[in-house]
Amino acid sequence: MNSSFSIRGLNADDIDLIDATDGGAAWHACAELWTTYLDEQRAGARIVRLALSGSKIVGYGSLLFVSGYSRFTDQGIPEINNLVVAEGFRGRGIGSAIISDLQTEARNRNFDQIGLGVGLYSDMDQRSASTSTWDTFQTATARPTETNQRRRARSIPSTTSCSSG
Repeated sequence: MNSSFSIRGLNADDIDLIDATDGGAAWHACAELWTTYLDEQRAGARIVRLALSGSKIVGYGSLLFVSGYSRFTDQGIPEINNLVVAEGFRGRGIGSAIISDLQTEARNRNFDQIGLGVGLYSDMDQRSASTSTWDTFQTATARPTETNQRRRARSIPSTTSCSSG
């Protein structure tokens, strides 16, 4: 835990707090999405982690045990999914802390690797997106191994009415 933020799991009371955060274009505040994530977490299909600065949610990410990427699914590799840090809080190590926590969760469940599908924030250079894997004991500095077209936030189930920002 960092002195300026903390990492913890998602609970039902967080959905309104996520919605209240002005996290920028990449921030997904749709209550339907977060209710789905909470249900998936309860069912053991996903682990969701939130970053808080005081009582304000400033980042989130999840570990999806069955990825939408066939490269990960075919090898039984869980995916770090929908990782976002609110615009005003980027560059403080929050994303790295969420990844580290998710790595620990994967390792505790006997996964040797995790995957990361990368899309870029709208305010960044969007020439590429990629997927990477690394061992769960390594730091999150993996090099891209496969380039993909930038994708709309695939983490949003097609049955929701949410937009992806």
